[in-house]
Amino acid sequence: MALWPDVIVTAGVGVVAALSTARIVAGRQEQAKERTKARLELSQAVHPLLSATRLYYRGQSDTRVKRELGVINCEDYLNASRLLAIVNRLSPLRRSLAMRRLRRIYGREYMDVVASSPCEDSGDVAGYVAPLFLWERAKAENPDAVPPLGGYGLLLFALCQKPGFSLQKRLIREFRLLQMAL
Repeated sequence: MALWPDVIVTAGVGVVAALSTARIVAGRQEQAKERTKARLELSQAVHPLLSATRLYYRGQSDTRVKRELGVINCEDYLNASRLLAIVNRLSPLRRSLAMRRLRRIYGREYMDVVASSPCEDSGDVAGYVAPLFLWERAKAENPDAVPPLGGYGLLLFALCQKPGFSLQKRLIREFRLLQMAL
């Protein structure tokens, strides 16, 4: 007779364990789907940047790709904001690897400014780029107080050179690895 209470308790514990495990598994599957979707979006977002850089390296692109030192490009800010929004939805390991790539491509300080005021709308980029203009002005007024040229990333250094420059090859490699979220 004493066996029945043990069987009922064991069955109850088994049901609770099964339900909680099923909920956890379903949550992880959903999370995996979201992260896979983010990887695909990242690949699609990086593709035009990679293609434009490859064309510039070969000398086949238009002049819109070329950059000048000290000139802030609003399109770069918008692209960095979009990529950052996608990268934040990746798994922790892939997020850290992709953030390393973004910092190499755009520069550490640049990505810090983008992270502090990301741009979601392409129509109002000028309002979001204001912190970068203030940063540039502060650097021009007092070069010792603001970090030096280290704030610039590979994108600016590579694309302000003539086509075929060796840094452009490194930039292509960084874009390719970012596209794979590695």
